Amino acid sequence: MIHKRIVYRRHQRRRNIARKKSMSRQYYGLDYYRNDGQYDKGKIHCSCWMCSGKRKHHGLSMSDRRKMLVGIDMDGE
Repeated sequence: MIHKRIVYRRHQRRRNIARKKSMSRQYYGLDYYRNDGQYDKGKIHCSCWMCSGKRKHHGLSMSDRRKMLVGIDMDGE
């Protein structure tokens, strides 16, 4: 059972590295990091509308809306 968990974790890590590496090559035209392990730890996102700028396209999140409502109620008292 432990062996399966280790194999699964390694598979996910390799998959994550391959995805970020291909993203790096696609947008920057080169490898962003020297070592592959840095892709697993680093944050690499593309700049398309689906990956960035969530507030710009979808508005405030529910938690931000709730915070604003609580702030309005507290000011009104």
